[in-house]
Amino acid sequence: MMDAQFDEAAGATERVSSPAFQKRSAFWMAIAIGAILRAYCVVFTNGTSDMEDWQDHAQQVLNRGLIGYYHGIRSPTIRLSSARSVL
Repeated sequence: MMDAQFDEAAGATERVSSPAFQKRSAFWMAIAIGAILRAYCVVFTNGTSDMEDWQDHAQQVLNRGLIGYYHGIRSPTIRLSSARSVL
């Protein structure tokens, strides 16, 4: 109570915030903005095609087996026999 009376008597009615407090508030403001943007993206966008790619990969591995899937990725224009004849 004495401090408040002293502040009023001296004319110091506003307090100056510390730089550490300003850094903390800027950090939490960035966290809040990021959370709002993330919520917006979840609610209002279709997302990415990552899951479709992963599901296709998983289905191909299930159908062909892991080694068969990776052997099937080769481009049909590149054949092992033609590559040997060039070398």
